[in-house]
Amino acid sequence: MTSNSVLNSKRGAMGGSAGGAGTRFEDLVGAFYLCGLLAGSSSAGQKGLPSGVYVTRLLRQAFLPVDDIVLVTSSGGGIYLQNKRRLFATETNPDFKETLSQFKQLALNIIDEPLGPWNRAIDSQVDRLGIVVPHTAAQNLDVRIDRLANTAREASDWESFEHVVSQTEELQEALATVVSVLDSVEPDVVLTEQQKLTLLQCLALFRFDLGSSASSDFQHAIHLLTDHVVLNANQAIQVWTYLVNLSSQLGMVQNPRELD
Repeated sequence: MTSNSVLNSKRGAMGGSAGGAGTRFEDLVGAFYLCGLLAGSSSAGQKGLPSGVYVTRLLRQAFLPVDDIVLVTSSGGGIYLQNKRRLFATETNPDFKETLSQFKQLALNIIDEPLGPWNRAIDSQVDRLGIVVPHTAAQNLDVRIDRLANTAREASDWESFEHVVSQTEELQEALATVVSVLDSVEPDVVLTEQQKLTLLQCLALFRFDLGSSASSDFQHAIHLLTDHVVLNANQAIQVWTYLVNLSSQLGMVQNPRELD
């Protein structure tokens, strides 16, 4: 796929929504990152990416444990995104258990697929295990998990991590919930304390505001396209409409600048 092939789309502008009637949330998120992929290095630091890092490949439904959206980055990392409308972090919530089970498989590299950053254990320096939610669902999400992950990223080992967590009751409860779920899913495989810490260090919460043409992340995507891919806002909206449709269909898209 090239920038010109996108521009040659005859699809019309969107009107008042960021994706049209019936558009799935995950397709909008995929389109958001496709905008960054087209912009190449100009999109460095895009939502969820470390500073100076940009997307080189995007995959949807890639037959990996976490594959709603998988981003391969210029740092050699993988950003594995699981889309959720809401997620309650409890030991009995099936969505939360399924999500942690999939993250556990990535942490242990239980994957029979040689082509990509997933062909190794996860690395907290370059990888992220992302839970993606609409910004309007933030009140439905247990934000303790987000705080727990931020605390883990500041720790050098499990002992120092547990010490910091022990100072706050809500973090203690969150850690107990996560550890209980991790131990209960894939019970035949036990994570070491270091593997649990690495998983938590990779864990991230991404909130997206893509509900309308006035939403902040939609505007960011349009500005990215206008500044680096197309000539004006009207063309950018046409490209966005195309990318939302493409996001719902694709298997993998690679940045044309990265092709040999």
